[in-house]
Amino acid sequence: STAVTALMDKRVIAVEDILCDAPRDSGLMESMGWRAAIFAPLLTKERAIGVLVCSDDSRERKFTEEEILRAEALAHQAAIALENAELFQVVSRSQREWETTFDAMQDCVSVHDTTGKVIRANVALARRLKTIPQQVIGRYCSEIYDPEGSGVTLCRHTPSLKSEAIIVEELALPVMEGVFQISVSPWYDKNNRLVGSIHVAKDISNEKQLQQQLIQSEKLSAIGELISGIAHELNNPLTG
Repeated sequence: STAVTALMDKRVIAVEDILCDAPRDSGLMESMGWRAAIFAPLLTKERAIGVLVCSDDSRERKFTEEEILRAEALAHQAAIALENAELFQVVSRSQREWETTFDAMQDCVSVHDTTGKVIRANVALARRLKTIPQQVIGRYCSEIYDPEGSGVTLCRHTPSLKSEAIIVEELALPVMEGVFQISVSPWYDKNNRLVGSIHVAKDISNEKQLQQQLIQSEKLSAIGELISGIAHELNNPLTG
C-alpha cells in the first residue's frame, strides 16, 4: 500500500486522487471517505515507527509544497513524542521492577545522602521501626543505626566512607529490636562522584544466640572433662 511504501522508503508521498494515483488503496480509502492524502513516515533516529496520514475528501485535491512540508514536520514531531512515550513506559516499568525488588528484600536497606540523611528506605526497615517507608525518609543515620545513648548526632559511617571502602560491623540496636550486621557501601553517581551511602542491616540475633549457646556448650563440655579427670585422679588412690 501507499502507507507501507512511504514507511519503507522513508519519504513523504502525496496522493492527489486516490482512484487514479493509488488504486491499490482505493477500497479502504473510499470506505473512509478519502479522495486525497499525504502519507508522512514517522521517523526516529534509529527506525520508522509508523505513518501519519493527512487526508482530504475533496476531489482532485492539489497539495501545495507548504502543506507537504507541514505534514512532514508534524510527522517528525509526532515520531519524537511517540518515541519519548515508549521510553517513558520502559523507564516506568524498570522503576516499578526495581521498587518491587527493593521492597521484597528481607534485609533492612536504606539509601543516604552525604550528610547521612535517608532518601530511600525499604519496607523491611520501616517494619523494624514500626512505621512506613515514607516516614523513614528524612531521618539521619544516627537515629537508626547508632546504639541508644551513644550521643552521636552525625552518621557514624560518614567519615569512614571518605576512604571509599565498604564497612561491616555488628551492633545491638534496641530501636530495631535485635543484633545486626551492618554493611555500608559508598554510592556514586554516573560521573563517579561520591553522593552518599547504602546501608544494609541483616538481623543476626538468632545466629548470635546460637553462637552463645555453642560457647556455653563448649564450656560445659570442658568442665565435664575436668571433673572426669579429677574423679579419675581421686579414684586411683581411693582404690588403693
